[in-house]
Amino acid sequence: MKVHRYGISVLSAALFAVAFASPAAAQGVDDRWMAFLGCWEATGEQADAGLLCVRPFEDGVELFTVVDGEVTTSDVMVANGEQRTRSMEGCRGSEASEFSADGRRVFTSSEFLCGEGLPRASTGIMSLTSPTQWLDVRSMDVEGEKVAWVQKYQLVGPERMAEAGVD
Repeated sequence: MKVHRYGISVLSAALFAVAFASPAAAQGVDDRWMAFLGCWEATGEQADAGLLCVRPFEDGVELFTVVDGEVTTSDVMVANGEQRTRSMEGCRGSEASEFSADGRRVFTSSEFLCGEGLPRASTGIMSLTSPTQWLDVRSMDVEGEKVAWVQKYQLVGPERMAEAGVD
């Protein structure tokens, strides 16, 4: 019976991802992003932080957070291994991301200078631990202080998306 439920979960997640992605936008998206598409809810202490949604955007994906029907954050990720210049939260620098060989993980790295030249760097991994679960693990260095951050996400369906105000 467990195999049957797993199969239904995989099918549901795949159909949901296809329905969530517009055909025009999905044409240029790397197929390895397909498993990440949809809206995800943080579990644990961050469970009330809204939904993190992933949708195709140009040659990558847009990750955006929705809280009470409002988009509160938006970021574009292109997993081609190339450094991308970025500005965010008063910081300037670069970040890069790339897929693992099997496409189930995305490796990330960033280096920023903030305020009066204060360094901030991170490395991370976004890993699909099942078709409906995603684990995001980051190691950050903020002004010489090392911090670990771990967040688990659960895929949500159309009802939960509507409840959160996702179009």
